[in-house]
Amino acid sequence: MHIRLIAALAVLTLAGCNSAQKPDLWLKADGRPTAGQQADLDKTACNGEASKARLAGGGYRPVGDVFGALDAEVERVKAERSIIDGCMAGKGYVRAAANG
Repeated sequence: MHIRLIAALAVLTLAGCNSAQKPDLWLKADGRPTAGQQADLDKTACNGEASKARLAGGGYRPVGDVFGALDAEVERVKAERSIIDGCMAGKGYVRAAANG
């Protein structure tokens, strides 16, 4: 019981850290300036693609220990970032700065 509570708190902590990051800056790959409203629409569409992929993957999966939960969260974040990067690249953008 205590392990599950600790795992849940760890995942929530990671999610909080992820949401506190500054938004990524996207630039057009060909050097053209990004149009504010269009760039926002493109980001929203790509975030939606990542959300659809997460839902299609089955969502929550119980994990036996804290480290398993943390590993699962890290992999989820990496997968979402990869989907967003690919989607934005398809729309002609490159990520200008990574959050660190």
